[in-house]
Parts: sequence; C-alpha cells; structure tokens
Amino acid sequence: MCRLLCEPDSFDHVCSTKCRLLHVSDG
Repeated sequence: MCRLLCEPDSFDHVCSTKCRLLHVSDG
C-alpha cells in the first residue's frame, strides 16, 4: 500500500518515508 503512497509528502508521512526507503533498497 505504501508503494501507492509514494507521492511527494503523502498524507501519510510514515508511509512516504517507508516508500522512499523501499525505492532506495529496490534501486
């Protein structure tokens, strides 16, 4: 779900941060 919330500064800051970390790890 966090992936969908990969929007810039989504309404869910936690999800946004998690998404960013996932992207960095995924490459």
